[in-house]
Amino acid sequence: MIAPEVRRLLLGEGRFLDDLTVDGALHARFVRSPHAHAAVRAVDAAGALALPGVVAVLTGADLGSVNAPLPLRFGHPGLCAPQLPRPLATEVVRHVGEPVAVVLAGSRYAAADAVDHVVVDYAALPAVASVDAALAPGAPRVHAVLEDNVAGTYRWRVGDPDAAFDGAPVRFAVRLTISRGAAVPIETRGILAVPDDGGLRVYASTQSPHYLRRTLARVLGLPEAAIRVTAPDVGGAFGSKGGLPREYAVVAAAALRLGRPVRWVEERRESFVACHQDRDQVHEVEVAATRAGELLALRDRFVLDLGAYASYEHLLGIHTVNHLIGPYRLPHLEVDLRSVYTHRVPTGAYRGAGRPQGTFVIERVMDHLARAVGADPAVVRARNLIAPEAMPYDTGLRAPGGHEVRYDSGDFPAVLRTALDRFGYEAWREQQRRRRAQDGVRLGLGVALYVEETASHGHETVTLRLEPSGTATLSAGPPAAGQGLAPLLAQIVAREVGIAPSAVTVASGDTAAVDESFGTFGSRVATMLGNATALAARELAARLRAGARDGPIEVRAAFAPSGAAWSSGAHVAAVEVDPQAGTVRVVRYLIVHDSGAVLDEAAVRRQILGAAVQAIGGALAERLVYDGDGQPLVTTLADYAVPRATDVPPIEVVRLETPSPHNPLGLKGAGESGIMPAYAALAAAVEDAVDDPAVTVDALPVSSQDVWRWLARARGPA
Repeated sequence: MIAPEVRRLLLGEGRFLDDLTVDGALHARFVRSPHAHAAVRAVDAAGALALPGVVAVLTGADLGSVNAPLPLRFGHPGLCAPQLPRPLATEVVRHVGEPVAVVLAGSRYAAADAVDHVVVDYAALPAVASVDAALAPGAPRVHAVLEDNVAGTYRWRVGDPDAAFDGAPVRFAVRLTISRGAAVPIETRGILAVPDDGGLRVYASTQSPHYLRRTLARVLGLPEAAIRVTAPDVGGAFGSKGGLPREYAVVAAAALRLGRPVRWVEERRESFVACHQDRDQVHEVEVAATRAGELLALRDRFVLDLGAYASYEHLLGIHTVNHLIGPYRLPHLEVDLRSVYTHRVPTGAYRGAGRPQGTFVIERVMDHLARAVGADPAVVRARNLIAPEAMPYDTGLRAPGGHEVRYDSGDFPAVLRTALDRFGYEAWREQQRRRRAQDGVRLGLGVALYVEETASHGHETVTLRLEPSGTATLSAGPPAAGQGLAPLLAQIVAREVGIAPSAVTVASGDTAAVDESFGTFGSRVATMLGNATALAARELAARLRAGARDGPIEVRAAFAPSGAAWSSGAHVAAVEVDPQAGTVRVVRYLIVHDSGAVLDEAAVRRQILGAAVQAIGGALAERLVYDGDGQPLVTTLADYAVPRATDVPPIEVVRLETPSPHNPLGLKGAGESGIMPAYAALAAAVEDAVDDPAVTVDALPVSSQDVWRWLARARGPA
């Protein structure tokens, strides 16, 4: 049965940003740099302004004080003088696609035509299009005010790694790389800004309406009360619609300047050169272990490519490190992070926001360790798992500011046992040996586990109002983004108050509904809003039991967890490799997840399946490629290989339940669970199918060309 909220979207009844109409609205199109690095000497808009329908062309100079560097979202002690983008570039452009001007016209077609008539005089400069190029001696600097291209460094240390390495009987090193990827939501970014009595009425495809209001007010020099931000239906976000996109600031400023509504809807080609990207990390890892395959220590020196600006600062690197230990006992750890500027699109959050990279590192380490000691990868994992009786478990890691990385609950051995049993792991191993001997079919198996910190940031507030008619309205801050938020919250109210879910209306994603909200990100919304809603509904029920009956009854409740809720799980994948073409086919995929107590199992399942499909694309096909001059070679969906239905096998999902002690409902986040270990599981499966001691899959994505080359080398000369 399809949930009503899902059915509404499938039937085309959603109302997205581009569905909104306002009389007299102008359409914005951005003039974007064709260079990765260039001086901007002049902008001539005369040709564009002469075209029918064109109302204005604005540059950074026209925006005046609004064109200051955008606000820093996440501070970090290791980031020195973070370089932030201005709404429109003025003197220098630092990546292909950086906006230098905006055209405003009566139709999107007129605006698109006019962009080609804005003449920008560029003087091309040398570019660094990779971290290796950026770190090379004498490399061109992305920001001339800095001494080099290193944006910042930070170090973590647990225990005594030096001593552990000195006495370790098993030691090895591995270099691990994940390439850049894109979120590719079905709906791209967009904003409609409408002047309203000296302020602005803003409609935006955003994950954080309240943050957008706060930062727009700061940039525009307006009081927050003068701006109202509403998120209509959001057609997917996955991290790409957080913060204050520079285009949103420009559109809002243009609406105020011209006194007319202005809209901008990002085109897909724009999205590939303007919307932030993620995943790009290189890790140099050293491992110390016993001969039985027990981890003793790990060193990781890794580089994070920030792109042209420190838009998300060290945040992705911090998330990576917080998930680097995984579900394993690791008494000694040393991590050195360097964040580096390059002439590429700035990096930012994409589903998992650094967390899947940490999982990829530790899970690939476990596979290398299994090879080193000659044991099955599942066996080595079992030997290293943290026992359930050790919960809560202090990993020893401390995030900047002293925040403890402490697992609240979980039964990791049960997760692994369940995954292996439900998958039929031993039977698949036997089938793998039999088919290889009989007909040369190359099957490979991969196992990977994960832990994920969820619901760890901020708080949420809801207002619940019961009318004399018996209907109720719940107002909340975070917008829905296709995850079925409204029916979930309606069910909680109905259960606690004793009314039908159909009698509950949920309003979210509007800054007029509640005063403050952190937004939709980081697998937090169900936990934060679910608990806040339950508290409000219980108070309402108590008032009703006490005899309150006259007029509407309104209650307000806020929830902030006492600590992070850590989800966990395991993925097991079977792949078949075609030795002639090198193609990889995923033939079976199983997910075991422990997301604590579950309010709506179907909604959680949808989240997990969607994330797993994204990971299949990221592991086997999706790659954003740049040439040596910083030119993007992937700018359309014809070039960027997102998975098709035929690329995805049936995925079995098994739920375990270890409630979190940090919230009344025992919830843990699930929005990113499906993506966390999938990269590692698929890399391990491909490596297992190739079955060559000289081949390790330590860079993603794995292309069919890579696989064909490995197998051809194994076959030898024809």
